[in-house]
This record gives sequence, structure tokens and C-alpha cells, in this order.
Amino acid sequence: MGIHFLTIFWTFYMGMAVSPQKTTFYKITGVITETSSYCGGAAPSDELIKELETPKPIAFKKMFVKLGNVNKANAKVIKEFTTDSLGQFSLKLPYGQYCLVDEDKVNDAKYKLILTKYAVKTESNEPVDPKCLAKWFAQPDYIFSVSKKSAKKIAHNYHRACNWSGAPCVIYNGPFPP
Repeated sequence: MGIHFLTIFWTFYMGMAVSPQKTTFYKITGVITETSSYCGGAAPSDELIKELETPKPIAFKKMFVKLGNVNKANAKVIKEFTTDSLGQFSLKLPYGQYCLVDEDKVNDAKYKLILTKYAVKTESNEPVDPKCLAKWFAQPDYIFSVSKKSAKKIAHNYHRACNWSGAPCVIYNGPFPP
């Protein structure tokens, strides 16, 4: 009887040891929108300001999900998705903390390009501030957690400020529009 019990116990134990844990995935839905600053010369109308401040869906925007709350160039992309024509998306993720980044921050290609392109002062721009750029890159576009109690809907808005230099962390010194 002792050998029979040990055989059953060993079979049960090994079955538990090699059977994979089932991961529960949760559906996350969301929308990616955009607002912008007024970048013209003459004073804008109230209607124009309201229009610019109203979030508009970003259609077909490619986004990337990474683990954690800090963007790292070498961090593995967990999920990649593209918004639909209304800026909406849907994906499934297990429990965890995640960050959302766009194509500018998915790897360090854009970071390196800005460091190179804006390394020296020109007539129009100051040189890039490397500390500012490193901070910009490390800051995810959006941070969220997935759990039974967490919100399953994401609404993220990109605000486009007037960036005359064409790059973050670069001060523009050139002429402004009339």
C-alpha cells in the first residue's frame, strides 16, 4: 500500500510541477486623441481655440506596450497595436503595470537621431539638452495597471504644443510666423 500511495503521490506531484500556469488576460479598450496649441500670429477667435482644445481621435496610430512605468530602449515590446479610424483600440493583457509609447519612443533610434541632428547650435536652434532628452525618452506616453479592480478603459490625449525646432528639448531661436 505504501508503494502504491507513493506512486500516486509522485504522479500527481509531477503533473502539477510540469503543468503550465494558466494566465488570465483582461480586455483593455481605449482611445488615443490629440489636441493642439494655437501656433499662428494674429489673435485666434474663441471658436478656433475651442476647436484646438477639443480632443480629436488619432486614426491608425501605431502604439507599443512595454512592462513597467519607465520607458527603456531595450525593454521588450509586449503588445503592438494600431488604432482604428476612430482612434480606438482593444487588446488583452495579464495582470501587471505597463507603459504605452509611440514610434518615437519604442526604441532609441529617434533619441539618437535628435542627439546627432541637434548636437550643435545653429542660427535657428540651441543644441539639444541631453539630460532633458533622456528624461523625455524615459517618460512613457501613458502608464496603466491591469488587475481585477483596475479600469479597463484607457483614454490618452497627446497635446501638440508649438514646437518650432522640430524636436523635444531643443530651444528654437529663429523667426516666428507673422
